[in-house]
Amino acid sequence: MQNQYRGNFHDPGFQIYDQSAAPNRGTDSYRGAESGRVIYPSDNKFASRESYDQSVSKLTSYDHTNAHEAVKKAAAEGQGVAFIIGSQSTKDTQKLLDQMTKMKEQNPGMQFVYIDKDKVDEQVKNNPNSTHAKKWQDWIQQNTNGSDLAFTSLQSVKPGEGGKPVVDRVVSTHWGGDIKESLLDQSRYAKSFTGSHQGHFKLTEEPAQKSGGETSQGRGETSPSRAETSRPTDSSEKPNSSNDKKEPAVFGMSEAEKQALNKERREGNDTNFDRRNKNLFDQAREHAKKTGKPLVINFETVNCGPCHKKQAEALPEMTKELAGKATILNMDPNSAETEKMLAQHGISMDIFKDGFPATGIFSFDANNQATQKGELLNGYASKLAMEKLQPGSEAYQKAMSYEKLIEAIKSQL
Repeated sequence: MQNQYRGNFHDPGFQIYDQSAAPNRGTDSYRGAESGRVIYPSDNKFASRESYDQSVSKLTSYDHTNAHEAVKKAAAEGQGVAFIIGSQSTKDTQKLLDQMTKMKEQNPGMQFVYIDKDKVDEQVKNNPNSTHAKKWQDWIQQNTNGSDLAFTSLQSVKPGEGGKPVVDRVVSTHWGGDIKESLLDQSRYAKSFTGSHQGHFKLTEEPAQKSGGETSQGRGETSPSRAETSRPTDSSEKPNSSNDKKEPAVFGMSEAEKQALNKERREGNDTNFDRRNKNLFDQAREHAKKTGKPLVINFETVNCGPCHKKQAEALPEMTKELAGKATILNMDPNSAETEKMLAQHGISMDIFKDGFPATGIFSFDANNQATQKGELLNGYASKLAMEKLQPGSEAYQKAMSYEKLIEAIKSQL
């Protein structure tokens, strides 16, 4: 079974269990299933098409044709939206539908949109000129990469133009059917992000065009997208795509998310911070690999003043300059588990001997091992700090201004 999936799944955060390799425990053919999360895909056992449709309807009435209604209701409830991709034949779909139906009973405010990829494909086949269906088909492909396993993208909601509720960030992405606990865990962040916009939504006016395309304009980490997948940039009207080539691909936590997770860290709990770091790192790395472009990582820490100045002054320019040339990831590596995770990919904390902020440029091989391109770019001098320095002086020459930083990155790509 593992060989069947190996070409489809690019997330090293999980392995597909290969039953035929079980007798070879400890050998290379089995070792992959002994590390990280292991998924045991199950075939669906729907008695008929009717029973499949009933399972879907028990969970939700929202699909790609009326997804905007789910987004609107999530805004009203102050909750997130879980976009599920499956089909009658897609592995783990039945298990996922059963689990999510039970989860909805515990968390009735969360909205679910079920995207039947077979129905979308059929709609495109019957009407090749349907831009709405084609957008959803592209989004499905970008998030699942053609895989045969159920997929879920949890996203928050924000006010768009005129206060219209639109899909915001990808909070988390999930593969397979055994995701109830992890989705429940992440749903609080979707609720927090959506809830932060309460009072700013306009909920009384119906959209002019009732189509999923209205709520599916993507953010890059974010198409009609994290999911992901998972998803590089903020979306205004569609679920985020992890492979959006029109928008700059920037992955990182919002300020609200940083504050929420760092509050937990101050209370002694790094678990969700580390999980989110891994999720973002995996998404950004895979986006870079899929596009064949380098991954530019801006390393920062929460109490670093120059880091905040760099984010405010340099990131907008960097995003514009590197669009189509690189994937950008902003992350705080300053925890034991995150340090361990980076080390597994060949990125050692030893490179941060000069402190933060720092920017590194990396490429990844087939085993997801990083190769650093050029030197680590340390430090950042704000525009105000540069104005206080004498042009041409030694201090001026050594200072890492935002112009110098961006030019240095571009020269190393």
